[in-house]
Amino acid sequence: MQSSRPLPDSGAAPARLPSAVFLLALAAFIVYGSLFPFNFLSEPKSFARFFAEWDLFANRADAIDNLLLFVPLGIGVHAHYRTLRGRLLAALLVLLALGVGIQLAQLYLPSRTASLADVAWNGAGLAAGLLAASWVRPLIAARMAGHAAGHDRFAMLLLLLWYFYESFPFVPTLDLGELRGHVKTAFQALPFEPMRLLQHGLAATLAGVAVQRMNWLRTPALAVLAAGAMALFLEVFVAYGQLRRETMLGIALGLLLAYGLEQRARRSSAPLVLLLALAAYLLTVFTPYRGQLADGGFTWTPFSNLLWQGVTPRLVPSAYEALALGALLWGGLAGLRRFDRLPWAWAGLVLLLVAALEWVRAQLAGYHADTTTLAMALVLAPAAVALRLAPAAAASAAPPPPASS
Repeated sequence: MQSSRPLPDSGAAPARLPSAVFLLALAAFIVYGSLFPFNFLSEPKSFARFFAEWDLFANRADAIDNLLLFVPLGIGVHAHYRTLRGRLLAALLVLLALGVGIQLAQLYLPSRTASLADVAWNGAGLAAGLLAASWVRPLIAARMAGHAAGHDRFAMLLLLLWYFYESFPFVPTLDLGELRGHVKTAFQALPFEPMRLLQHGLAATLAGVAVQRMNWLRTPALAVLAAGAMALFLEVFVAYGQLRRETMLGIALGLLLAYGLEQRARRSSAPLVLLLALAAYLLTVFTPYRGQLADGGFTWTPFSNLLWQGVTPRLVPSAYEALALGALLWGGLAGLRRFDRLPWAWAGLVLLLVAALEWVRAQLAGYHADTTTLAMALVLAPAAVALRLAPAAAASAAPPPPASS
């Protein structure tokens, strides 16, 4: 049939794996955001309530939330499926699974209201995302940098870790009252915390260098501005905790420093990133930033504070440390020439350094230590080595350019 043929696109067709990962990540985020904080009831609320809530404009903030939540999903469906039939069928299945399915699951949540109107707004958001992707995709393709072989995918992982650090628990809101109270904290005369400024500044610098090394956009300044705009959006609209001026200032100064490093000292920026990553990590070794007891003890259980006390905000320091460790691995592999052919040697040195610093943290600094950072390093090291070797392998496998006549 005519509709089963691939649709013409102005830009190059995206690779299937990145679009699949993007689509799955969006679906996971929607499930997480829709069911948070996961306080399920043993008995569901009446199923009739699902059909009783049909007024589309009963709660405008909730309607906008449900609309905007599914717009990126529509973009993901458009990016992954190549035919009109495939996109429409996938959109229908997505709406049934994530729209209707999540609303029915919310019958078990006392803090949520299952609503047929929410499903309608989800469908509108999905359709808007499909249309927006068809209009915007040629513009994005024109802004994209060269072939995927030139992209640094481990740098993309560092950027995601930064967003994790800045935006936990990842659930934005459009409740005007809640947002108003959240934004007020940025203008209140709270004590200025230099350590908070330093932490967010270092994290933003590492992420700013990473977003430029990702090489996804032709204009580095645009890439940094887009990454910063997303981070500030998450800081404002994820209305949990306090919106501190030190955080906002640290993000702005860190991204500005990262842009200057890459544009004026690109060849030497990797060793500088190495030093900045080490400084960021040492802040967690010699301070109680992890929130653990100052008892000089050590436990072999990773994430012990989270597992034993159930303190989920402790994931934020862990994300900060993961970003520092990832940048430490990346800085050495990208900036130290002697490890070009022996990437595992650098990864092994980083693991030894992490283990030694945990001993220093407990025995000399007097803070509680565990194997959390070592576990994260054991996960990040193979990823850093594999993704570092992938561009080199792709370049060596590429056909030679045709000889000139």
